[in-house]
Formats: sequence, C-alpha cells, structure tokens
Amino acid sequence: MSLKAFKMMGYFRDSFYRFKELYETGGEAALQDLTRKKPCIISRLDESIEKAVVDFSLQKPAYGQLRVCNELEETRSSHFARGCAFCLA
Repeated sequence: MSLKAFKMMGYFRDSFYRFKELYETGGEAALQDLTRKKPCIISRLDESIEKAVVDFSLQKPAYGQLRVCNELEETRSSHFARGCAFCLA
C-alpha cells in the first residue's frame, strides 16, 4: 500500500500492519480484544483537593498554576500542597 492510502484511511503504516497481523493470527476476535489504555487511578487527586483547585481557578482565572497552589496552601492545612499533583506539576 502506498503512503497516500494510509493517509486516506487515517492510519499510520505501522498501525495498519499491526492490525493486519493481529487479524491474520487471531481473526476478528483478536481485534475486538484491543482496548484503549485504562486511566491511572493512582495519579488521581482526592476529590476534595480537585474540587478546591477547580473552584479557586474558576474564581481567579488570571492566576497561574503556582499562584493557585500557593494561595490554596495558605488557606488549607500544610498537607494540602503535598497531596496536590496540580501543585507539584
């Protein structure tokens, strides 16, 4: 197949051949087993922290990431910033 054909189908060449190999070895069942990467639950924030960050960010949209973190750290207990991935990023 030509590169133009891959572009028309919306696939990269290596993806096409990977799907082709899966189909040839396992049929349609092999293609149905493909799933998207599942979200990493461990890296999720505690809901209360996430809500506080979002609420504060909506109240002060001009504040950047660091300033939001510093402001929330002052108003919350000191462990807030340690548990906030938003502040660490």
